[in-house]
Amino acid sequence: MRVLTQFVLRWTLHLLCVLPFAFCASQMALTATEFGNLEEDEGVVFGTLQVTGGSDVLGRDSFTLQMREDDGSLVLTHGDSLGVSATLDGEEVVFAQNLPSGNYKFYRLVQSGFSDMEIPLHLPFQVRAGETTYLGKMMFVFPQGQVDESHFLWGVENELANAIEMAKNDLGLVFENVTSDVLVEISISE
Repeated sequence: MRVLTQFVLRWTLHLLCVLPFAFCASQMALTATEFGNLEEDEGVVFGTLQVTGGSDVLGRDSFTLQMREDDGSLVLTHGDSLGVSATLDGEEVVFAQNLPSGNYKFYRLVQSGFSDMEIPLHLPFQVRAGETTYLGKMMFVFPQGQVDESHFLWGVENELANAIEMAKNDLGLVFENVTSDVLVEISISE
């Protein structure tokens, strides 16, 4: 009984120390006000994310696709990484973010919780000052059974019209003169 009590106490302390850092990525959520007040060197990127399939034995269903500057270093000059969150239920979510012009990449898909799962990625994109760039519909499909980092399909599709409509309905953003720069167009056949 004493060993069990020590185990529970250790894990409780561990969780109290780790939970504040579990969601390190700020959400990619551009507001209509920010969109109307871009800095001279900023551009906007937007797209959608969908995660489907599988099930997690611990009941976790939240995923975050994280991005950062792609300058060859691990240091972020504009603060923490940014991310877009989606749940395993398959509902497509739209994201939009203003960023200083430069090179960026989506570098991992993270499922946080009792134990983290990270899927490393390298999906580079460029932000150009004064431009609104569509990155695509990013999809991650896990097979039926346990969700893990070694068994999944991913793809990026060009569904610009749908993403523009979602940005308008979900975020209140009206995009015109959009540049389509779909990361890598790979369809997923289920």
